[in-house]
Amino acid sequence: MPPTISHSNYKKSTGFSGGVFAGYTFNLSDRFSISPEISGSLGGEKGAWFLNISTAGPTVLTKVILKKKFSFGAGGLLSYNLGNNFNILGYVGFEVARFQGILADTIRDSSGNTVGGTRGSDYKYGGSLGLGFERNFETFSLRLMAKCVHYSKEKAYDDGTLLASSQPHVGSISLGIKIPL
Repeated sequence: MPPTISHSNYKKSTGFSGGVFAGYTFNLSDRFSISPEISGSLGGEKGAWFLNISTAGPTVLTKVILKKKFSFGAGGLLSYNLGNNFNILGYVGFEVARFQGILADTIRDSSGNTVGGTRGSDYKYGGSLGLGFERNFETFSLRLMAKCVHYSKEKAYDDGTLLASSQPHVGSISLGIKIPL
């Protein structure tokens, strides 16, 4: 009898990442501009799920960890100048990220074989939406952006008999400096 997951409970999500973005701004009028951008980041969200897993023996509680390793993306930014060099920003884009899934606790399948500690990684893609503010100074700009990315389904663990999966989404708040070239 293969192990089955009877209950999944998401417990925590933490993370820190660093990255860069680059783009070019096209002024449409005194108030509106658009900017195609590319971006990349290292690190990111790490989430943990606690699962009740039934095997031939008693049901056990185990933990699956899913980490975002890095991402890269492209998108478009629409900016509206509110006056006094202060802009409100809207963002729509596409991202690709590499996630790593780890079955953190050791469990045994119906044959008594250990299936814990296994790692797997996969590239996932997703659409992103964001909203932010930008303050322009003479030689640079400061940007504060909140963004959400919803990725395709990820197998956090799969050994042929046991499958743990999620559909990750990442919410981030970033602070950036824009330097015109």
